[in-house]
Amino acid sequence: MKEKTAFITGANKGIGFGIAKHLGLSGWRIIVGARNQECAEKAIRELTALGIDVPGWINVELADLASVENAARELNGRYPELALLVNNAGIPGDMGVDSLHTELSDIRETLDVNFVGTFALTKLLIPLLARNNCRIVNVTVPSEISPYWHPLAYVTSKTAQNAMMGVMELERDG
Repeated sequence: MKEKTAFITGANKGIGFGIAKHLGLSGWRIIVGARNQECAEKAIRELTALGIDVPGWINVELADLASVENAARELNGRYPELALLVNNAGIPGDMGVDSLHTELSDIRETLDVNFVGTFALTKLLIPLLARNNCRIVNVTVPSEISPYWHPLAYVTSKTAQNAMMGVMELERDG
């Protein structure tokens, strides 16, 4: 049986770690995407203790396009069998303020990480992903605005990811 290899951004904690654990226990090889070596190595220890195959980690800081390019280059070189990209990493922005008090700098920082960095990584990996007929999964929020929870920077950045994937899917099938 062919090995299934997944790269998960932000796999060192929270939802990303949970996804890595679930996929790993389901037979996937997990490449941990993280921006901190110590956190990545801790996640690798915890995952391997569960019997999950983790061949390594890739340093990726989505706010830094040079880091994104290095991560894509490393993934292409070391993991040509990549079968799944999970765009999970992100930052919340300031969730404690309403839209009129949201700072423009917060919008820009959140968009840079959650949308621009994710778009750049996805775009750089598309040739590899297409060769392997692989899947892309984005961890986002619904595009419809909820009256119960709607921090502007976060919701805007994740809605942009939804639009990105919708357009890419439309163009792929077109």
